[in-house]
Amino acid sequence: MAEPSLSIADYAAVIAAIATSLAAVAAWRSANSAKRAINTQRESEKSRLALQKKEVLIQRYHLLLADFAEFRALAYEMQTQERGEQLRLLDKQIRRHCSVIRSLSPTVGKQLEDWSLEKIDGESNATLLTGALGNKNTAIGSQYSNFFEQKAEGLRKIHDEIFIL
Repeated sequence: MAEPSLSIADYAAVIAAIATSLAAVAAWRSANSAKRAINTQRESEKSRLALQKKEVLIQRYHLLLADFAEFRALAYEMQTQERGEQLRLLDKQIRRHCSVIRSLSPTVGKQLEDWSLEKIDGESNATLLTGALGNKNTAIGSQYSNFFEQKAEGLRKIHDEIFIL
């Protein structure tokens, strides 16, 4: 009995099948690599956006600190009509900063809300502005020193929390 011999066409068919299989594996690996690259790019974009969000949060918080410091300094000045207007404007800006910060970070926003509503010696931010400073428009001397010191300390603690996020 004679052994069947493979013709050149048979060898070509086998080689074509192997080449097709290798091409399929290469295409599959290429698709997986592209998928991983897309996922990596998305994660990179998320990280970049998170960093930008945190940068805006920090900028807004520093604006809040500056406005609070200016508010505190104005509170100790002598009575003028302009001073009362400036205090109201600063209070509005502080509330706006708190609102933006709350949208960027609900955790920090909640801390700022608690800070704003916290009463020290029976006064909160709102009652101090409307009562002692806003309506009377008087210089407060050292009467509210403890209030401002404790509020400043609260802001420092929140500031430290922002960098832990």
